[in-house]
Amino acid sequence: MGIPPPQMNNSGPPPPPPMLPGGIQPRPLPAGIPLEPGKSSTDKITETIGTMAPGQLLDIMSQMKVSSTSLLILVQAAHCRRIP
Repeated sequence: MGIPPPQMNNSGPPPPPPMLPGGIQPRPLPAGIPLEPGKSSTDKITETIGTMAPGQLLDIMSQMKVSSTSLLILVQAAHCRRIP
């Protein structure tokens, strides 16, 4: 049993991205390609990962780790500034 795809809400423009600590706003992501009928985003990600060479996958995982660690450090720093 997989994760159900998110429900699309086409009631207007998407909300602005949240502000990061320090008032930094991330750049908008480029537009993606439409999914094939009957496929979820999870299916497409799994399919894409399955076509990658092990070294390429390791590189992407390393980049994701650096990115998430950097964000965690920013959040912790912002939290520490609020503590008296």
